[in-house]
This record gives sequence, structure tokens and C-alpha cells, in this order.
Amino acid sequence: MAKSFLLLFILFSFQLMGQEETFLDLGQLNGEIQVKSISIERTASETTLSLLANESYLQIKQQKRNSNDSLFVWDIIIDLKGRRGNYSNTLDIASSEGLLLEKMIISYQILQPVQDVFKTYRNEYWPFRARENVFNLRTGFQGDTLVQKFNMYNFSGKALDLQAAIISDSIMIKFEPDLVPHHTFTEMTLMYATSARSPLGFEKMILPIYQDNDTLSFLPIQWSILPLSDHRNQLVMANRRDFDFGTLKQGELIHEITLLSNVSQEPVKISHIESNCDCLTYEVSNHMIPPGGNIQLKVKFDTSDRLGLEQKNIAVFFKNTKQTVINFTFIANVKN
Repeated sequence: MAKSFLLLFILFSFQLMGQEETFLDLGQLNGEIQVKSISIERTASETTLSLLANESYLQIKQQKRNSNDSLFVWDIIIDLKGRRGNYSNTLDIASSEGLLLEKMIISYQILQPVQDVFKTYRNEYWPFRARENVFNLRTGFQGDTLVQKFNMYNFSGKALDLQAAIISDSIMIKFEPDLVPHHTFTEMTLMYATSARSPLGFEKMILPIYQDNDTLSFLPIQWSILPLSDHRNQLVMANRRDFDFGTLKQGELIHEITLLSNVSQEPVKISHIESNCDCLTYEVSNHMIPPGGNIQLKVKFDTSDRLGLEQKNIAVFFKNTKQTVINFTFIANVKN
């Protein structure tokens, strides 16, 4: 008995020695999306790997290997339906001999879904509804890849198969899940890969989504591209660009002030300012920023008639400068 116990202790010690811990924070997951998929890759040249999950709502969908049998890819599907709050799960990667090689801890927060879908998802892009009145890919430099995700609600009266959906040669579109029943949500990803020759400045256009050579929908999309030199020699700096208000009660009125500072030797003039929501209004103390001076950008966020996870943007555009725009992002989870 003592020898057996000693042998088990030695094996367990070796197992712990070979084990690595990895932490992955998935951030906030919208409870309106019923499933969330993540992909995990590992290499192993001389052994077979297996992936084990500690919860039944974590489904290991598939395991793929490349031609030289060294790359393992697992798709993990997290079932979000009916669950809210903060979660932490464990995934174990083990060898064919049962040796635990790596322990992965994934953490995430599932948000409460909205109560009135048609009130919150008021913008209609048949066959979808969305919170956004414009799909903003934000700002990037030439050569950047702009990626944003948006929740879309299918109210077409039928299930949608979006596996073959395309939008344009330069913008990639992906839906997850891509098989969307009627009265359910999907997460739409838009990705724009820019190059050194991409047109500079602010762009806003309405682009069609095609599915099997038919036009499925039309989406208003906008973005701003800055020259590579801009991030090294910006003329105007903001002391704060991202605002996360956390959880707000519907009807609250939030005021914020940020400073726009001219760090150049010449005056800089604001040509115009754009907000992508009537709930987000603004005021500047002056449209001309003197050299070495600053002005105040005052923002008011009105949560009346808003519900759920809100992400809004304000863009400040400049005249006759190489720096064309500064974008500000405002995020809040609005509850009744």
C-alpha cells in the first residue's frame, strides 16, 4: 500500500511539473447571443493531444490537424443561454499518455439581454435589426486592419443561412452563428484590411451584403484612415478618448469633459464634429485651437430610451492638417 501511494505521488508530481497555466480573458459577452465560439491551437510533433472541458456547457466541436500532423485546432462553443454574470472555466490539454501538459483558465462576463428587442434594436436593415444607425469601424492608420463586431437580430420570419455572405472585395463579413433561426441573434464581424495606398480621411458608404448572388441587405458603414506619419507626429492630442460608464440606469444623464491640446506650432481648426447617435451630443469651447493651447470638448450622454449594451462614437475632424480626425468611444450598459 505504501509503495502504491508513493508511486501515485511521484506520477502526480511529474504531472504537475509538466503542466503550464494559461489565462484567457474573453471580456464581456452579450447574453443575446446564445453561443460564443473560440479557437485554440497547439503544436505537438511526437504525441497526440486531447482537450478536456470542466463544464457541460463548454462543447468541444472539432479537432483538426494539418498535413504534417503537428498542429491541433479545437473549436470551443460556450453555451450562453440562460446564464448571466461572471464565469471562469478550465480547459485541460493532455497527451495521449494522460499527462496534463497545460491548464487553460478562461474568464468572461455574460451580460443581461435587453427586455424589449424592437425598442432597443430600432434600426432596420432587412432582414436584420441593429442598435447601430451606422456601423463604425473607427479609426486606423494605413496598413491597419479595422475589426468591429455587432449584434444583429433576425426578424425576417425565416431562418437565415449566412455561411456564404460577402460584402465587398476589401471588407470581409462573418456571422457567428452563421445559421440564424427567426427571432434570434447573431454576431456580425466586419473586417477592413487597409494598405499603404488606402485612401485617407473619413469614409461613409452604404454597402450591399450578397448571399448566393442575391442582395440580402444594405449596411451603412464608416471608418477613418490616417497616414502612417500621424501617430508619430500628431498635431492634436486628447487627454482621454475612451469612456466606459459601466452600468447606468435608464434615464440617467452623463456629462464628460475631455481636452483637445494643440502640440504643434500652428493653429488648428476643427472643421466639423459628428456623433453616430442622437443620444450623444457635444459642445466645444472654441473651433480654433491655438499653438500650445487647448479647448474643452463637452459631451452629454442621455440614456433615455436606451437599453442594453450601448457603444457610441464622436469624431472630431480638422481642417487643412495632415491629421484628419480624432475618434472618441463611449460605452455603457443601460438597465431599467
